[in-house]
Amino acid sequence: MPEERKANVGEMSGTTQNVINNWLLSSDIGCDFIFLDGVVQAYSLFPTPELKALIDEMTSRFLQVDLVGIKAQTHSTLTGLRALMRYDEITGDQHLLNEVIKRYRIYREQGITENYENFNWFCRPEWTEPCAIIDSYILAVQLWQKTGDPIYLEDAHHIYYNAICHTQRDNGGFGCDNCTGPVDLQLKVKAYEAYWCCTMRGGEGLARAIQYSYFTKDNDLYIPFFHTSSANITMAGNQLTLYETTGYPFNGNTSFRIVPKSGRSKITIRLFAPAWTTHHEIKVNEKTVSFRMENGFITFPLKPDATLNITWTCDLVAQTREPENTMNTQKGSFAIMYGPLVLGYDGTDLISFSEKPVIKKLDESNYQVSDKNRTYKFTSVYQLLDPRVKEEGYQKQVMFLYK
Repeated sequence: MPEERKANVGEMSGTTQNVINNWLLSSDIGCDFIFLDGVVQAYSLFPTPELKALIDEMTSRFLQVDLVGIKAQTHSTLTGLRALMRYDEITGDQHLLNEVIKRYRIYREQGITENYENFNWFCRPEWTEPCAIIDSYILAVQLWQKTGDPIYLEDAHHIYYNAICHTQRDNGGFGCDNCTGPVDLQLKVKAYEAYWCCTMRGGEGLARAIQYSYFTKDNDLYIPFFHTSSANITMAGNQLTLYETTGYPFNGNTSFRIVPKSGRSKITIRLFAPAWTTHHEIKVNEKTVSFRMENGFITFPLKPDATLNITWTCDLVAQTREPENTMNTQKGSFAIMYGPLVLGYDGTDLISFSEKPVIKKLDESNYQVSDKNRTYKFTSVYQLLDPRVKEEGYQKQVMFLYK
């Protein structure tokens, strides 16, 4: 019974918090649904009636759970949702997709921190867990693939640059942070590395980030993320090599070189243009070309019958935003953003503003934020492999109030 469970206990590695009729109750509430993802993957390889019956029973139980009411672990919740997405791929059951969307929204509104990490448990903002952060990133991309809704890709950009790229430490492993928003306005390190768990999941997240760089469908080449990279692409009867160089997320300059290997069929390029980008310009071989905006993507046709050099330039918007976690973050607080990046103040004292701050980019790493009284230097929470994050006393204020 729920009343037999000890409330508000547990360590980062998970602990046995009670024993009832020889059952060991884990503090990672709902962790049994982590295994559902493995069972579904096994079913995709060995589709036996016995596995299907087990999946259907576990899915039914999972969908009965009041995630917030039992203060479920968000990692187990998100992995369970990944399992339903995997099962949806096998069965084509629209009901499963709808249930995933509903529960992802609950996580998005009540389980996320203000730099896009996670509460380890719903209603318990004690620390974050990269396992769940990676799950949320993968799930957001998969929901975009299924629905075409660009809001999920914007979530994935935010999660990648502000959560994944903050929790990867300078040794390559992944560690836990505090939960920004409900109490703490400052982002701090809670555990340098969760080597028993999160470093493994972090490796999966980095592999998926590479995988998600390019998608093809028929004669469409989707580029939903921007990374300096190269790829060999086969699509629409063409074999192409693509080279990408980008300054994103620090600036809006990206270039592509497409070298055809075989085939000359026309293709359509689709570049993701998040809501924080403006003043777009596309040039092909130094000539400006027209484009359409479709479902968040800049879209234009190409015929790869020779080497093509494409440049895309845009401005990244500097702005303040309201809390993402509308249920738990301090009322009246706000974040300061540049493009997809959460900006923060490195000083030891909490600062506030007398009016809406003015944000100015100084260089690729530094920003000036000011009101009529003071001017401050800010940096982003993107700190990939930065050794300063492990220093004692590291902190970065990421949420602010008006005086």
